Amino acid sequence: MTTGTVFLMFHEIHSPPRELCETDPGYIRYVVTERDFRDHLAFLRSNEWQVLNVTEALKSVDERSTALSKKVCLTFDDGSATDLLVVAPLLRENNFNATFYVTVNHLDSRGYLTSGQLRELSDLGFEVGSHGMTHRYLNNLDQNEVEVEISESKHRLEQVTGHPVVHFSCPGGRMHSLVSKIAQDAGYESVATSRPGSNGSRSDRFSLCRVPVMRNTTRREFEKLCSGEGLSM
Repeated sequence: MTTGTVFLMFHEIHSPPRELCETDPGYIRYVVTERDFRDHLAFLRSNEWQVLNVTEALKSVDERSTALSKKVCLTFDDGSATDLLVVAPLLRENNFNATFYVTVNHLDSRGYLTSGQLRELSDLGFEVGSHGMTHRYLNNLDQNEVEVEISESKHRLEQVTGHPVVHFSCPGGRMHSLVSKIAQDAGYESVATSRPGSNGSRSDRFSLCRVPVMRNTTRREFEKLCSGEGLSM
C-alpha cells in the first residue's frame, strides 16, 4: 500500500432504466453501473477505509508520516444528475465524502444536474469543484479562453451554490502551461489532472494525480487502485 493518497476519478454512475447523459463510446467506457459502484463502496466500508473529499485528503497529508494509510479520495467529473440522485445517498449512508467537479454549461441539460439540484448537493455538505465552463480541453485554448474556463466557472458555481469553489479538475486531464498560475490567481487551492499516481506531501497541488475507475474495472482491480499498487507518487 502506498503512503500517499489515491484520488479516484469517477464519472456518471448509471442507474437503469435512467438514460445516460451521453452515448458516445468514449464517454460510456468511463460510466460505472450503480451495482458496481455499490460494490466498490461495500469494499471500502468492510475494510474500514477513510473516504475523503479533496480538501480533507490534502489536509490529511503529513510529510513526516511513513505509516501506511487506508485513505482514499473520491471525485466525480462532469455533473451528472446521478451525483445527487444515486451517489450522494449512498455516500451519506456509508458516512463517506467526495468532491463533485461540475461543468457549468452542463447544468440544466438533459441527464445533468439542474442548478437547483447542484444547490441541494452542496447544501448536503458535499464539496463542489469546477470542471470548467464548457469541458473544452485547456491545452487547445489560448490564455484568455483558459482564464474563462477556470475563473468564470468558479464564479458561476459559487453563485449557484453559495459556497466557495476552491478545487478545479482539467477536462480530459489536459493541462495548459498557464493553468497553475491562473488557478492560483483565481483563488483555487488545487488542480487535478488525469495523470495516474498517488498524491503525497511533496505533490504539486496544482497538478494532482487521479486514477480513473472505468466501466470494466473489476473488484480486484478496484482494491489495487485504492492501495496505490503499481502507482508512483
